[in-house]
Amino acid sequence: LPPEVGRQLYYALLDCHITHGCDVAIDVDETSFALLNGINLVILRRILGVGKRSGIPQLYSELGIYPLRVRR
Repeated sequence: LPPEVGRQLYYALLDCHITHGCDVAIDVDETSFALLNGINLVILRRILGVGKRSGIPQLYSELGIYPLRVRR
């Protein structure tokens, strides 16, 4: 699966569920956000096909996606 198609699927199927309700209630629990961010990073790594030791800023820049903390 090319990364561009994976990015489109990410926005269409996953991003709406990850950012659901962020305008209504902010994340005040750091542990809950850490779990959500960890899952998000696993998804981005699978889209690009890289290992778990890959750099986090590079994941976002390769796919053109803003980090979760910025979007929420």
